[in-house]
Order: sequence, then structure tokens, then C-alpha cells
Amino acid sequence: MIYVPTAMYAFRKDSNSSPGKQLQRAKADGRKRRQKVIDHLQESLTLPISVVTYDIETSTITNPTTVPSTTSSLPSLPSNTSQLLTWNPHIIYIDGGNTFHLHNTLRTSPLKPFLLTYSNIYIGVSAGSIICGSRIRTSLWKGLDDPTIVDEEFPGMYDWENEEGLGLEGEEFFMHYDDKWKEIYEENRSEGTVKIGEDECWCSDVRGII
Repeated sequence: MIYVPTAMYAFRKDSNSSPGKQLQRAKADGRKRRQKVIDHLQESLTLPISVVTYDIETSTITNPTTVPSTTSSLPSLPSNTSQLLTWNPHIIYIDGGNTFHLHNTLRTSPLKPFLLTYSNIYIGVSAGSIICGSRIRTSLWKGLDDPTIVDEEFPGMYDWENEEGLGLEGEEFFMHYDDKWKEIYEENRSEGTVKIGEDECWCSDVRGII
């Protein structure tokens, strides 16, 4: 499995912590989230599991892990991006955070064309779900994701209202839906907009998307 925490590494202007401190905390949070995923897979499967963490922004691989650690039958874990793209993992898990930061880092990443032809299981959480849809404009509706951290670095590059996602699915996804977002959702949705609550998921048996 490739675990991607890049979305949560985005700088938050509303935080009093320095960028370095924010990143340090985000990486610690990412390690905890990744471990929860590993624990869940272990509970659900009877197979050994190999996992690496990949940061799209820096193209770095960290924390290569095989569980149980005594397993010797699995292929060697990748140590760089070239090896990662030929590793052919069974699962790619892209976690949540700032959708705009995640989308921008994917723009020039070799992981993007890899995702477009990937045929195994894609699991997206929050921002990781939104980017796999047709458009990412749903991230604007709540005002919780800050697009200006990208706009200030790349002025005029993006029209977020019309910016396309990866298009792995033809729908666009509005995540973390509950009744307090009903009015915003109804005002902005169009044909093909799908609302997904905290205890819900979208499954596609065509591309293996969750």
C-alpha cells in the first residue's frame, strides 16, 4: 500500500504555530492515521502487508514497513519514486487535508499519470476523495479549505470553480455532509454532485475506488 498524507501538510494561516511546527505535527498525525489503516487491514486480512508513506510535494518515501516484520515473501519495498511507480501496490490510500494543496502538488507529480492508469484499489478520504472526482469545486462550499495558500504562490493559475479533478469518477463529491450543510449543498449542487456523510462511502467496482 502507498499511504499519501500530503493534503494534511498544507500550511494553515489561522494557526499561531510556525510552518515548521505545523509540518512536524501534521507528520505525527499522519503516522497515527497510517497506523490505524494498517491495524484495520490486519484485522480484515490474513495476508502480510507492505506499506510506504509517499509525500507528493517532496517526492519522498518514508517509513517503509512490512507487517509482520518477519515476512520475506513480498517484493522489496521501493526507496525512490521510480521504484514506487513500478511497485504496483494493491492499494493507494490518499488521506484528507487541504484539497487545493493536494491538487496543486499532484499537478507536476509523476504520481498523477500513474493514478490515471492505476487499476487496483484507490481509497480516498476527504480531500483524497474530492480530487478523484470530475471537479474539486465542492471544497469551496464550506469555506474550510483555504485556496489562497496556492493562489498566492501561483497567481491566476487556477479557476477553482471550474478546476477539474482526476476524473477517476464522473461525479463530484461533497464530503462530510450532514444537515447543517444542506442549504449550501442544495444551492450549489448540479447533476452529478454526490453528498457523502461521515459514515458513508462511494464504492466503484469498475475502478476499485472507495
